[in-house]
Parts: sequence; C-alpha cells; structure tokens
Amino acid sequence: MDLNGLPADYDALRRIADRHGLPLIEDAAQAHGATYRDRPVGALGTMSGASLNGSKTLSALGEGGLFATRNEEEYRLARRVLMFGEELPGQGRDYNARIMGWNYRIDVLAAAFARSQLTRLPEMSRIRRANGAALTAALDGIPGIRPPVVPEGLTHVYFFYPQLVEPEGLGLEDVPVEAFREAVERAVCAEGLGIMRRQPQPVPAQTLFQELRGYGRGCPWSCGHARPGHAYRPEEYPVAEEICRRRLVLGQSFSSLGPPNDERTMRRFADVFHKVLVEERASLIALARRCAREAEWVPSPTPSDRFVRC
Repeated sequence: MDLNGLPADYDALRRIADRHGLPLIEDAAQAHGATYRDRPVGALGTMSGASLNGSKTLSALGEGGLFATRNEEEYRLARRVLMFGEELPGQGRDYNARIMGWNYRIDVLAAAFARSQLTRLPEMSRIRRANGAALTAALDGIPGIRPPVVPEGLTHVYFFYPQLVEPEGLGLEDVPVEAFREAVERAVCAEGLGIMRRQPQPVPAQTLFQELRGYGRGCPWSCGHARPGHAYRPEEYPVAEEICRRRLVLGQSFSSLGPPNDERTMRRFADVFHKVLVEERASLIALARRCAREAEWVPSPTPSDRFVRC
C-alpha cells in the first residue's frame, strides 16, 4: 500500500474504511522510515504488516516481517496465527490449535539484525530523502520522463525511484508508449545504470483475480464471501493501467538511493538520462521505432493526465 517508499493517502483511505465499517490494514513494507503528516508508516492503519527481506529499507537480510497493532485482541490472534493456531502462554506451547494457523516465526538472528537496523533507520531515511530530492532536481527539464512527486505533508524514502516515460514530451505522438519505455530501459541499462519496468499490470489484472483461483475450491469467491458473478475488470482501473504502461524504476543494488550512494551518485544517474534523452535523442528515437516494429505496438489514444503520483 505504501508503494515505492511513499505513504498512501491515509486520510482518504480511513474515510472509506470508516464508511463501510472496515479495519484499515497497512502494508508498510516499502516505506520504513517515511512519514504521513508527521506520523510514521506502520502506525497509520488499524494494524500493519511489513516484510523485512533483504531489499527493504529496513532489512533482516533474510526473510521475516513485522506485525503491529494497538489492540490487545488483535495481537493475541496474530500470536495464534504465528504458531499453528496455538496459544502461547509466556514463551511455552500447549500443542492445542484453537484456530487455523501457520508458521510465521522469524529467525532469531534475522530479528536481532532488524532490531539493530532500527537504530540506523532515521539516518538511512535522511540520506534516502536527500538523494531522492537531489535526483529529482538534477532531472528537472529533461524531456521524456516525469520524476516522482512528493505531496505536501509526506516524506518519501525511495525504496524505488519511479519515473513515468512521456514520448509526447519529445513530440513523438506516433511512437507507442510501450515502445518508448522499452527503448529508454534498454538505453539506460546500456549505460550501466540498472532500471527496470516492474509490476507490468494492476493487481486486479493478475491471473489469480482473473481466474478467481483462491484456496480449496476457489474460496473466498466460492464460499459466500463475494457477491455472485463478481469479476475484476482491469479497464475499471485506467489510472493504474496507465502508470503500469509508463513506469520505470531505479532501486536496489547499484541503482539504489540508499547509502552508501550520495548526491554525487545522483548527479551521475541524472547524467545518464541526459545522455540518453538529450545528447543521444536521435538514437533513442530510432531504437523506439525499432522496438515498435519488433513488438507490433501501436500508439494509444492520448492518455489522461490524472496520474500525478508514483
């Protein structure tokens, strides 16, 4: 929910949840260290969960995660789910499952590492914010890409640095967005800067939701929890679809915005985009046209400009 390092719009989400009497469950995995109106992510919903794998801004190196809630009963239920549905009086087990549960225990060494990283999180987040701001400033005025926007009152920790490609910014109305995106990705990667598409479709377009492949014989869709005939139609999410068509992201490994990279590194990142989109523009356009021919992409209608955050 807190995608790329930027918190979601929790005031709007809370209004929707309250209107329908629903708990607001936060996924804070991509935004450890970010804030929403001076409140830290992970504490913005009724409860929250967050992965701690090696790619995250708060990492346990291996697999693991966090669960947070202010409600004692929710905490007790979470403890049951963690340990096969059993109660955990103190630290002991009674080997009696009360509810369905799984094994969600984190390795103790991974937990210790994550706990130590918490002390470093404020400084790492400060560096990420500074690097993101520096890169956005350095990309200002380069046509063909749109850097991320950080709304007032929010902070961004740039788990990924997402950009939207805009071939129309170069006057390429006849070049399909997909072909231009492919060309930019190839050209930037050829310069040694890792960039990737990531998340090529909105969640409702994924196979699970298109084929309603749940658990058992299709629950929750087949066991009375969904209205009859319910279906997920990707075209009902045009903004998400348009972002997925246009987005490329920097992040992780040597294209990370985290330490030890600094503002000098961000200027070098920006130099790559300047070379690809300005100095070698003719070559990029030729590559985009070749990509279009190879994949038989065709230009789409002029998109809405409703998408402003990524």
